[in-house]
Formats: sequence, C-alpha cells, structure tokens
Amino acid sequence: MKLLAHIPFCLLTLLLLIIGFNTYTDYGSPWDEYMQREMGRFNYNYVTSENDSLLNWRCRDYGVVVELPLYVLEKKFTHERYADTVFMRHLACFILFVVGVVFFYLVLIKLKFKPLLAFCGVLMLVVSPRIYGHAFINSKDIPLMVFYIIAFYTLLRLIKKPNSKNVIIHAFTCALLIDTRITGIIMVPASILFYILSVYQKSEHAVWHIIKFEARKTLLLFLIFNAVFVYIMWPYLWLNPIKNFVIAFLDMSQFPWKGLSLLFGEFIPSSETPWYFGFLWFIITTPVIYLALGLIGILCLFGNLFKASSNIFKRQAFIEMLMPFGLFAGPIFATILFKSVLYDTWRHLYFIYPFFIMMACYGASFLLSKIKTNALQYVCVIPLLLYIGMLAHQMTQSFPHEYVYFNECIKSSDSYLRENFDLDYWGLSFRKGLEKILEKDTSDTIKITGNVFPYYSNYLLLTHMNQNCRLKYVLHEHEADYYLTNYRYNPKDHINHKDKEIYTIKYKNSEILGVYKVR
Repeated sequence: MKLLAHIPFCLLTLLLLIIGFNTYTDYGSPWDEYMQREMGRFNYNYVTSENDSLLNWRCRDYGVVVELPLYVLEKKFTHERYADTVFMRHLACFILFVVGVVFFYLVLIKLKFKPLLAFCGVLMLVVSPRIYGHAFINSKDIPLMVFYIIAFYTLLRLIKKPNSKNVIIHAFTCALLIDTRITGIIMVPASILFYILSVYQKSEHAVWHIIKFEARKTLLLFLIFNAVFVYIMWPYLWLNPIKNFVIAFLDMSQFPWKGLSLLFGEFIPSSETPWYFGFLWFIITTPVIYLALGLIGILCLFGNLFKASSNIFKRQAFIEMLMPFGLFAGPIFATILFKSVLYDTWRHLYFIYPFFIMMACYGASFLLSKIKTNALQYVCVIPLLLYIGMLAHQMTQSFPHEYVYFNECIKSSDSYLRENFDLDYWGLSFRKGLEKILEKDTSDTIKITGNVFPYYSNYLLLTHMNQNCRLKYVLHEHEADYYLTNYRYNPKDHINHKDKEIYTIKYKNSEILGVYKVR
C-alpha cells in the first residue's frame, strides 16, 4: 500500500523526462552560455595540462563543479560542435533538475508529509514557469537550487542518524553547493545551527554544553571534510586555497557587474540594488496560490512560536518547520544586510524557492488538518490541482518562453510589461526571430543585427545547425536587412517603426521580441 501511494510521483517523473527529452532542442542559446562554456574550458586546460591561463582569466574565481563535467561531456560526445554542445548542455541541465525533483520529493517524505501532499509540493516546484524554463538553459542558478535540495536531504539524514558516513556525505553535498556558487556557503552555518538544535531537542543538557561536548566531534569532522571537498573540486583554490577563497567570496558578495535592471518602469543600476529588489521580483513572479499557501505556512510557524507554553525548541515538529523557513528567509536578509548585487530578476535567489514550497506544503497541511475525513481532504486538494493545471496550460501556450512569467498581481494591458520590467533578458527568443526571417525571406544572403549579444549567439546556433544557413551577421543596423530586439535596456526600441515590424513574440500583450525589416 505504501508503494502504491508513490505511484503518482513516479508517473510525474516519467512524464517530466519524456517532455524534457522531446523539447530540450527547442530553446535558444542564452546570454551567458558562451562564458559558462569558457569556464569549463579554462579549468579543463588547467587541470589536464600545464596551461595556467585560468589564473589570468577574469572569471577564474567561479566554482566549476557543473561547468567542468559539462565541458568533459562536450569534448567526449559533441567534439565541441557548437549546436551539439548547446543542446547537450540543455539536456544535461534538465536531467540534473529532474534529479533535484526526486530529492525534493524525498525531502518532503522525510519531513513526514503524506504522499499526496508531497506530490502536490513537487507539482508546485515543477509547474513554476520561471523555474521550469530555466531548468534547461541556466547552468548556474538551477544546479545551485538542486544541490541545496540534496544538501538539505543529507542534513535531515545526518540529524536523524549522526554517524561518520552521514557526516561525510553531507560535507560533500555542501561542497557541491560552494563549488557551484559561493553563496552555497550559507548551508555550512545553517547545518551547524540546525544540527545543534536537533541535538538539544533530544538532550537534557543546556545548549552551551551541547556545543562544547556532545556536538563537537561531529561538527569538527563535518568542517574538515567540507573544506577538503571544496578544495579538491575547485581548481582555482589549488595554488592558494585560503587567499583565493577569500577573493572569490568578496567578488561574489559584491559582484562587479555594471548594468541596469528594469523594475516597475525604473532602471536600477546593479551597484544601487534596493533592499526590496529580490523579494519584490519573487512576489510578482511566483504563482499567487503558492504565495498564499507559503504565507499560511510561515504564519503557522510563528503561531507555534508565540503559543508555546514550554520550550518550543524541544519540539521536533517545530525544528522541522524552522529549517526550511530559515533557508528561505535567511538568504533574503543576508542579501539586504550585505547589500549584495542582484540583477536579472531574482534568479540569484532561486535556491530559496524549494524551501518556500516546503512552507507552502506546511500551509496546505494546516488547512487540510481542519478537515476530518481523508476522502474530503482529497476533494479539497482539487482546487490546487486545477490551479496547477491552469498554470501548466499557460506554460504550454508560451513555450519555449514560459520563463517570462508574471502572476496575476501584475496587469497585462498592452505593452505594460515591456515598458516596466525586464522580460527575455536571456535573449532566447532571438532564435525564433531568426528562424522566422529564414522562413519569410528567400534571399541567398540575409544580413542581420540586433540590440544585445544573444542575437549573435543564436545566429551561431542556427548556422551550426544548418551549414547552408543564409544568415550573415553584421555589426551595424545600417548594414543589415533585419534588426532584432528583445527591448533590453530600451523598452521603446524601434517601437515607432511599427510599419517595419515583420514578426513579434508576445507575452500577456507585451512584446518580448521584435523583428524589423530595416532595408
């Protein structure tokens, strides 16, 4: 009977894989794809030969626990052919996302959610348009999110059974986090804190006694192995581990990106990111029912805290709720405290999303607990499933640009989104625009240009997909036959030349791509 309860999740995972394997070649090449591949190449050359050009490269201090294996796969299976490499990367990233989905389900089961609610939680994670769209093309933020899920799972195992094996496994998964993005280091102090709380919950001693005696050996072993794994898997650290780690940490906390983000019609310099930037993007791009359930879950947590008649930290159920809340709220407060540079909406904080969904599951669990019979509980889950089904339909309608998603809090009047927000900042839609030009224009040579770099990376993608591609890249608009824009940095780009527009891609009545016949 217990195995039967997990069949819906198994079917969902199978469906997810089938959809992914049939659609991964439909996405364009994102802005950072070239740089991410270069990270893998520089580190590969550094590891396998005496080439030390990595040490002089501007992105040398990035973790490469994902990019280095991707480059190895690229050399082995695609022989560095651009189009094959792009699609291989997209498929590999999606498979890693599915692995994260599996571990997310295991986490929810470990947190003692019923299989039905765990299944709904997985659905909420998968049917999140921004997250799902990035699962194919974002080899930085989605892998970080996946490794956070896995590290949380290994932390739960460690708390339940604190033996040397589980300590080493958790140290390794935390190292995967840190070697993907330096922000993964958040999991180290979080693990220490939650482990101490779990020991305190089971112990008769005071917290100071636990820190000094009971947890000392476990935590010391964890820190040692974590440091060793971080060092081994990050080539940049090999020459000078402490100095280079500090450099990487300082660089990532105040990343030197000089650019603008459009939020509610205001261009915000990356160096002046307001405290509400990431949180506000999270609010307007997360499905509203998920937001409501997450808020209920958070209120339940604080309700338990304020209603406690005895030591609340002695209650296992409270600690289990506190952990995902801490990993959701803590990083948000950290970005505010350290005035971290954020841009491209809230993608740098995608790793907090699974923990918010866990709070949403607690919210749903609280609502269902008010219903006495199991049969009626199943009935009450139907509205959530219908909402998720509606979201899934919207995703298919906007595919492969479902990542440009705003919830019902934002109006969808003509051009409102384009004029007020960053939309297709990755530039994936350039691929569809170029394909439409080839479909409409039969000329032997078609000169194209665009407003930002991704039009060129997608031009390269199409020319490598088809050796007889008739497109020719030119630098300036006056040389081109067609001009493509995703309106980044200029939401009014060529808007006064509607008579020259031959193709547009829209989301909620706003253009995310415009193609103009300029000659």
